[in-house]
Amino acid sequence: MKLLAFRTFGDDQMEIVLHPRVTVLGGLDPARRARLAAALDAMLAGDVGAGEAVFEIDGVRLPLTNAVWRDLAVGPASSRVLRPADLPGARVLGHRATTAGPSPDGGAAPDPRPADGAMDEARSTIADLERSRVGLETARDTAAIAMQDAQAYADAVARPAVPETVRVDVAALVEVPASLLADARANLDAARRELAELEREPGASHPALVAELEAAHAEVVDAEDRAGRGGKRRFAGAAAREAAVLERMGMPSYGAFLLRTSVLESISHDHRITQARLALADAQAVWDELHAAPEPPVTPLAKVEADRAAEAAADAAALVAAQRLRELASIEDELSVITGQVAVLNGELGELGGLAHAPQEPAERRAEQDAVLDLTPSAPLIVAAPVEVDASGVDGEALEIYLLSRLLDHRSSGGRAGSIPLVVDDAFGDLTEDVREDALTLLSRMAEGVQVVYLTDRSEMELWAFAQGPGDALSVTAPEPASSPAGSSPANAR
Repeated sequence: MKLLAFRTFGDDQMEIVLHPRVTVLGGLDPARRARLAAALDAMLAGDVGAGEAVFEIDGVRLPLTNAVWRDLAVGPASSRVLRPADLPGARVLGHRATTAGPSPDGGAAPDPRPADGAMDEARSTIADLERSRVGLETARDTAAIAMQDAQAYADAVARPAVPETVRVDVAALVEVPASLLADARANLDAARRELAELEREPGASHPALVAELEAAHAEVVDAEDRAGRGGKRRFAGAAAREAAVLERMGMPSYGAFLLRTSVLESISHDHRITQARLALADAQAVWDELHAAPEPPVTPLAKVEADRAAEAAADAAALVAAQRLRELASIEDELSVITGQVAVLNGELGELGGLAHAPQEPAERRAEQDAVLDLTPSAPLIVAAPVEVDASGVDGEALEIYLLSRLLDHRSSGGRAGSIPLVVDDAFGDLTEDVREDALTLLSRMAEGVQVVYLTDRSEMELWAFAQGPGDALSVTAPEPASSPAGSSPANAR
């Protein structure tokens, strides 16, 4: 599975188009990285409340929806984000923003790190429980629909409508009026014409237009990496051709095409085709009914057999409905338990936050460190506070083994998606140059199987991505927050 593009929610909203192999997303300070890493982690766990996303699986583009994620059957994972503290041999020193001042009595300030460690553990547990709760809510909705369908079927077969014995006098049948046949034929022809016109109409998701846009965008990306006067002229021409195709499709940007056109417009066009096909099926059914031969009479023996079959079907349907109801009740119970656990842990987290930070820091600093970003009322996003790490103890060989195990986990838990992208929260920034280069080379070599998104604010990481070339990696600068003059416009690939 490749993450083609995403759009986050909240105040710091951004829209990013990604490389299918490696993307280095720069310009992110620790706090913004923490929020974006949490949002991507939630999106890659199927949380539709964390943002919008478009994936590509075996050449097919799919939006992030509950139905799509259920069909992919992605397995559970503790986290899709690799952080500096996860590296073998790394030692956590404390929160980056934590500053210890003197105590009120003039002595040394108490060390907040033990409480901070407990808070990190509580946050991690809450995040895992929230992901479990989202999964259970999805399962509950599915079970409720299955239970309703089973109950509706059980109610239908419980009172079967078996026709009584009828004697058909074929000679007494009245001929169908010619006007009725003419109207049915006209409706059938009109439905066929409408369906044919819709299938010929090229929407914004028409394969020819999409192929033309993809070719123009590839030419823009290729020209963008070339230097010199000639390269600039080629880039301007490629950008103009891409803009012309986007204008024909009614799209403002390539990012909007990925996030909206491939999903919403194609759904609208496909919906019209579906409605036309249904209308054609209805017209065909009327035409066939007018030409249908009379059904043979129902004998008393056939009625008895039908009654027995209906009773057996009713009993089986009732058992299925009862089973679906028990499954739904079990999911509701488990969901209630998890909700209670989250409430208890949130209480403990509040107590630990007061113990560790209240004597040393103002309230606004504590809120910044222990942020819980509410994207939607029903889907709180747990954002872990950035920590400072001593990476001097990280061994290159141990790190290679660890990275291979993480990549294997992302492949084995992918379900029908094949693999889950790996988000790296600037985990290699403090490593020695040789160890960092080996780690990046390993991820780049394995990126065909597991896509990598590297979040950073270090210029050397962006230069590394640029040196790999447009076929293997992409360096993207994150847009400024909405409060800045730059607004929240999509980032431009460099």
